[in-house]
Amino acid sequence: GSAEQAKSRKLLNEVYAADLTNHTSAARRDMAAKLLADAEKSADVSSDYYVLLLGARQSAIEGGDLGLAFKTCDTLANAYNLDSLRMKLDTALKIDPTIATPAIALENSRAALQLCDELMAIDDYGGAAQLSRLMRIGSSNDASLRATVDEQLKELESRRAAWEKLAGSLAALKASPNDPQANFAVGSFYCFIKADWEKGLPLLALGSDQALKSLAQAEMASPSSPEDQIKLADAWWDLSEKSTASPQKNMQARAAKWYRAALPGLTGLEKIKIEKRLAALETSNVKSGGPKVVNLLALVDTDKDVVAGTWTIKDGVLTATTGGRFQFAYHPPAEYDYCVEFSRDDGNDHISMALAAGGKQFLWVIGGWGNKVIGFDQIAGKSADKNKSEVDVKAAIENGKRNRAVVKIRTTGVEAFLNGKLICQWKTDYSDMGISGVFSLHDKSALGLVSWNKLAKFYKVEVTEITGNGTVTRENAGH
Repeated sequence: GSAEQAKSRKLLNEVYAADLTNHTSAARRDMAAKLLADAEKSADVSSDYYVLLLGARQSAIEGGDLGLAFKTCDTLANAYNLDSLRMKLDTALKIDPTIATPAIALENSRAALQLCDELMAIDDYGGAAQLSRLMRIGSSNDASLRATVDEQLKELESRRAAWEKLAGSLAALKASPNDPQANFAVGSFYCFIKADWEKGLPLLALGSDQALKSLAQAEMASPSSPEDQIKLADAWWDLSEKSTASPQKNMQARAAKWYRAALPGLTGLEKIKIEKRLAALETSNVKSGGPKVVNLLALVDTDKDVVAGTWTIKDGVLTATTGGRFQFAYHPPAEYDYCVEFSRDDGNDHISMALAAGGKQFLWVIGGWGNKVIGFDQIAGKSADKNKSEVDVKAAIENGKRNRAVVKIRTTGVEAFLNGKLICQWKTDYSDMGISGVFSLHDKSALGLVSWNKLAKFYKVEVTEITGNGTVTRENAGH
C-alpha cells in the first residue's frame, strides 16, 4: 500500500543518501545498477522491491542509459503485470540522448530500434515515430547501424502514412466485417505494406478488387501442383511489376515463396528460368541496403529438416503435431537476432529456440518443466531449471495465444525477449554454453526449433543478420 511505499522511499533516501548527492551521468548509471541489484535482494519485501525498481529506472533515465532503464521496465512489468511496451516508450521519451557516452549512445540506439520494431508490430506507428531522434543520435558514429536506422525510419513513415489513411476503413470494417471496400483497403495494408499475409489474405478474399480476391482465394486453397504454384507465383510477380516500394517488394517475396514450392517438380528450361528469377531477387534484396533479413520458413523442406517428431508446413505456417526437433538449412553469422512468432495450441510444456554461437549450440527454453521455467539450456553443464539464467513464472505460455520471441546474439552475450519483455540475459563468450543430447540437432551450427507439445504452430521464423553474413547450407533449400 501507499503507507508501506512511503516508508520504503524514506528508507531508500537514508540508505543511499551519499549516492543521491552525486548527480553526474556516470554516478546516476552506477546508482541505477546498484538499486537494481539491491532490488533482487529485497524481493521478499514487496514495497521495498517496488520502490527500488522505480528508483533504478529513474536513475537510469538520469544517467542516459536506455538499456539499463529498459531492464528495470521489464522487471517491473514481469513482477506487477504492467504494459512493458508503454512503460518503455514513456522511459525512452524521458531520456536525454546527449548525455550518454558514445558507447552507451550506440546501445541506446539499438534498444530504441528494437522498441520501434515492437511498436510497429502492434500498429503503434505514432509511438514508434517518437523514437526517431533517439535512434539517430545514437547511431551517428556507426555507419552500419545508421543505415539500419535510416531503413527502419523509412519503413516506419511508409507504414504510418498508409495506416493513417485506413482510419475510415478500419471503422467501417468494425461496423460491417463483410464490407468489400474496407476489406480490400485493410487487407492490402497487411499484405502489401506490412507483409502480414496471414492477417491480410482473408480480408482480400472478401474485398472489392476481383483480381486480388481471386489471388487470395487461390492462396487460401494451398495449391499443391507445380503448375498451380507457378501460376500463382507468376500472378504475384506480374502484379509486382505494376507496383513500387514496399508493395512491390512484398509481392515479389510472395511470388518467391511459391516459386520455391514449385521448384522440386520442375525440369529443364522452366526450372532454370525460375532459379534465375530467384537469384536475381536475392541479389536485389542484398543491394537494397539495411540489415539482411532471412526468412527461414522459406528454406523448409520437411523431408530433410525434421530431426524428431512430426512437422508439416502449409500456407507458410510450420506445425509440430508431436513433440520433437526441427533444424533449418542455415548457419547464422557471428551476431544476429533470431525472431520466432508461435502459438502452443495443445500441451503444457516448452517451446524452445535452438541457437548457435561461438561454436556452441544451446537452447532458449520457454515454458519448460511444466510451463514454469524460462532460461538458457545449458550453462556450464546445468539445465535451465538449475543455472543462473532461470526465471520462474506461473505460466510461461498461454495456449492459443500468438507469441513473439526474439533472441539477440552478440559477441559479448545473449539477451532473450518474450512479447517485448527482456526475460533472460547472459554475459558470455559462449564457451560455457551447451545442449543436452535429447534436444540437440544433427547440424551443430544450425538454428532450429524444439516443441515438447501435442500441437504448436510457427508463423514467422526470421534471422536479422547484424554482423557478417549467414549461410544457406543446402542448395535449393526450401525446394
